[in-house]
Amino acid sequence: MTVGGQTSTARTIFLDALAPGIFTLTQDGRGAAAVLHEDGVTPVTAQNPARPNEVVVLFATGLGAVSPLLATGAPSTGNRTLSPATVLIDGIPATVEFSGTAPGFVGLNQVNVRIPPGTRSAPDVPVVLSIGGKQSNPVAIAVSP
Repeated sequence: MTVGGQTSTARTIFLDALAPGIFTLTQDGRGAAAVLHEDGVTPVTAQNPARPNEVVVLFATGLGAVSPLLATGAPSTGNRTLSPATVLIDGIPATVEFSGTAPGFVGLNQVNVRIPPGTRSAPDVPVVLSIGGKQSNPVAIAVSP
């Protein structure tokens, strides 16, 4: 590449097809997840925790290819990931209801997951997302009976 008469050295950059990451409230990939209640509007917080058997919406990136294919820059219509996602909540396998692109958004993934019935009540229940053998950053959500 040449800019302003200066040419840079060529570099090879390797990209991974899958690199899951869950978005967090602090925007640094740590702590409380950016997660909504099943209404898709209300945030899950310590003051308004998720409940066992509730479907919550996690927001993520790096979930890979989707079907049907989505044109670059096109808003999603809820396209599903080609690779199945799995989620552990408090170490318990959770049922993933949907894994794909967030409808109406460009470049945003979402995972709709059911809080397992045996999940303990705590303000910082651990959550981990995996897809294609790759594991996300560990995050936390608040759960109450």
